[in-house]
Amino acid sequence: REIAVQLQQPTQQVILDLRRITEIDSAGAEILRQIDADLTAQGASLALCVMQPSEPAAILADSGVLDAVTPDKVFGHVDRALEWAEERLLQTGAGAGASDTEAPLERAGVFSGLTSDEVTATKRHLRRTESKKGETVFGEGEQAKELFIITSGTASAYLRQTSGADIRLATFAPGTIFGELAILDPGPRSASVIADDRLVCYAFSDESFRLLSRESPAVAIKLLANLSRELSRRLRQANRTIQQLEE
Repeated sequence: REIAVQLQQPTQQVILDLRRITEIDSAGAEILRQIDADLTAQGASLALCVMQPSEPAAILADSGVLDAVTPDKVFGHVDRALEWAEERLLQTGAGAGASDTEAPLERAGVFSGLTSDEVTATKRHLRRTESKKGETVFGEGEQAKELFIITSGTASAYLRQTSGADIRLATFAPGTIFGELAILDPGPRSASVIADDRLVCYAFSDESFRLLSRESPAVAIKLLANLSRELSRRLRQANRTIQQLEE
C-alpha cells in the first residue's frame, strides 16, 4: 500500500529493506513478485535488501523472487542499494551531476543570508579546482586544510571499515559543501571524498578564512552560522548512518 502511494508521484527506483524480516511465506513472495512486475510495467525498478545467508533469503531464492528482481538488484546493505539507485539516476540524466553547466556559486547554501557585496568579499578568498571522475579530492586521515563548494558534478564520501571495505556515507551535489570541518578543526580527515564525475569546486582554506575574519568579521560570523547549521544537519544524518552500521 505504501508503494502504491509513492507511485502516485514520479518514481524510478524503490528499495525494500527486508533485513529485519524473519519469515516470508509463499503469499508474501508472490506479493513481492507482483510489486516487481508492477514497477517494471511503469518503467521503475525494485531493489531488495536481504540478509544472506538467512531463511528469508533462501525462501525468496526458492520461490524465484530473487531471479525475478535479478541478482544485480539484491543487496546485503541499504547503503549499497542507495548507491545503485543514485548511479541509475545520474545515468538517466535525472541526477544533479548530469550536467556540466556550473551552478552559480552564490546560490550555495553556505552563502545563505549574505548580501551580494558579502558574497563578493568571500569569493576573493576562494580557489577554483577541478577533479576528474574517480579522482580523490582528499583521503581519509589527511590533514584538513580546506572546505569545498561544488558548482558542477558530484562527489561521494567513503569510510574505510575494519574489514577493508569502503562504505559510502554521502553524495554531494552542486550547491553543497564538504570538508567543512577544516575551518573549525584542522585535524585529520574523517573520510575520503572521490569525484563521481567531472567535478568543479571552489576551495576555501583555513588560512583564507582567517584573512576574511580580519577583513570582514561580520561576513565570517554569517559563514560560521551557516556552517554550524550544515554540521548540525549532517550530525543527524551521521547518527542514522551509525545505526545502520550497527544493525
